[in-house]
Amino acid sequence: MNVLSRAKAACMCLCLASMPVFAAGRQPVSEASMLVKGSIVIGPDGKVVSYTVDRPERIPPAVIDVVKTNVPHWVFEFDDQVAEPVKETMSIRVVARAIDETHARLIVAGASFADGSGESTRYIHRKATTPVRYPRISLADRVSGTVYLLLQIGQDGHVQQAFAEQVNLRQYLAQTRNEIYAHDLAEAAIEGTKNWTFEPPSTGPSAKDNSWLIRVPVDFTLHEMGTPDPDAYGKWDEYMPGVVQKAPWIGNRRLVSGRPDSLAQSMLEQLGTGPHLATSLDSN
Repeated sequence: MNVLSRAKAACMCLCLASMPVFAAGRQPVSEASMLVKGSIVIGPDGKVVSYTVDRPERIPPAVIDVVKTNVPHWVFEFDDQVAEPVKETMSIRVVARAIDETHARLIVAGASFADGSGESTRYIHRKATTPVRYPRISLADRVSGTVYLLLQIGQDGHVQQAFAEQVNLRQYLAQTRNEIYAHDLAEAAIEGTKNWTFEPPSTGPSAKDNSWLIRVPVDFTLHEMGTPDPDAYGKWDEYMPGVVQKAPWIGNRRLVSGRPDSLAQSMLEQLGTGPHLATSLDSN
């Protein structure tokens, strides 16, 4: 039974689902997971006041149960004092851990948070982001994947430095070929950010910083001509998770901890500002 089938079967049996396949002593060969999007309200004391899940009717009940089990018990810390509850956009990556050959259980493996207002002057926002060109090698071989970028944004709103922290591929090929495609997609994503611009924060404790760090995903997906983009929300995604790389120009490793691929498409996460999780993602 492949990883995607196990994920679906586990949900059907209400056994917490989705499962990665491991090669001894190596990174997972493939992984099935689901991104659950929503919002979360955090009180000044760091405790969760409330949360919502986007389009819950699309999410399998077993996945909803995992969210219910964990999210209400999260506790956050703020870098600066807040007097009112803070609303954040939330993206949770739920993946599997194998129990045996046919069973698996779901865990919360990653979570990302971003300004929930979309208008706050305390956070950085997109200003102009031109589409990234599909790289030649990956396009010719019809390889798709997602690149998770770490960007340093200067006071003029331009990208000063860009680094590919993680590349997840949706094809299963020899390791040497995977490295070629991962490099191809990463280079294209980095090149594509050269003309991007952002609106820096104008209020709050980080407004006078010299630069800001953000994470953004860049997705490379091929579709048949004339067909609409599929709505994959609430569906299992099977892929080869890439090794998380550390940008050599980052001094504070705490800023870039966590799982980059918990970011949902079109999401922007500013690092070092706003609430950050102080407790474990998963209680299991």
